[in-house]
Amino acid sequence: MSVKFIKTILNPKEIPIKKPDNEYPKCEDFFKLPVMFYHTIGLDPYDSSRPEDKPGIMFHIYFLCHMINMLMVVFVIISFRNKENFLVCCIQMGCIGFICAAVGKVVSVISQKRKMTNLVKELESIFPRPMEKEHEEYDVKKYLKISNLYGKSFGSVYTILVVINSMFALIEYIILWLMHSPNAEQSMPYVEFAPWDYHDGWCFFLTYMSQAIAGYTATCGHISADLMIFAVTMQAIMHFDRLSRALTEFQFRSGDVGGADEDLRRLQTLIAYHNRILG
Repeated sequence: MSVKFIKTILNPKEIPIKKPDNEYPKCEDFFKLPVMFYHTIGLDPYDSSRPEDKPGIMFHIYFLCHMINMLMVVFVIISFRNKENFLVCCIQMGCIGFICAAVGKVVSVISQKRKMTNLVKELESIFPRPMEKEHEEYDVKKYLKISNLYGKSFGSVYTILVVINSMFALIEYIILWLMHSPNAEQSMPYVEFAPWDYHDGWCFFLTYMSQAIAGYTATCGHISADLMIFAVTMQAIMHFDRLSRALTEFQFRSGDVGGADEDLRRLQTLIAYHNRILG
């Protein structure tokens, strides 16, 4: 589905299946990017209909480790908060707020997983069949291209920002250390506190990477939910545009024998289709 290397490592029995080059786009293609980000932190946003995509126990443990590591940062901030420096307090509160918002989005995905699964199944049921005519009528490739363009742009910017914020202090320290500068000081990317002394040996790098991973986990919690909403919205727009074209191009046959009944039947079909999209 996405991030196959992570799911393959955590579920050795899974064998990736190569998709044919001429295969028509599917409903799940719209969700590839948000699902990819979710999988990098060990979370499945909805249940897949394919047995081979079911996550194993190691995948859930992987997610639990991410959550514990991220919440550890909040615990450290609360335990070692600096009450004397107002600027430091503001930075710490911003960090706590960002992580708490990410936790809230992750918890909402877990608690609403059944509804999300039903939503994806409903979208799959009304998605155009793998036929050239239907895909041209819905212009699936156009909407998938737009979805990927905006989704990748949004995800890339967010990812670049978290990488810069996470790695800047480490790169600065390494450069100054190689230059034998007296200003080379070990510092953390987000929180300068830790329950242990991280200034000796590999403890610094392990503590640093722990905070950097926590920052990435929180970021994924934010962007994955936003990208999932965008993917659903883009499909809804695709269906509404198809419906509007169908109504615009509707040809009445009331002059023919039984034409009125045929017109009513086709209108009822479009109304039912409209109600499914709203649902």
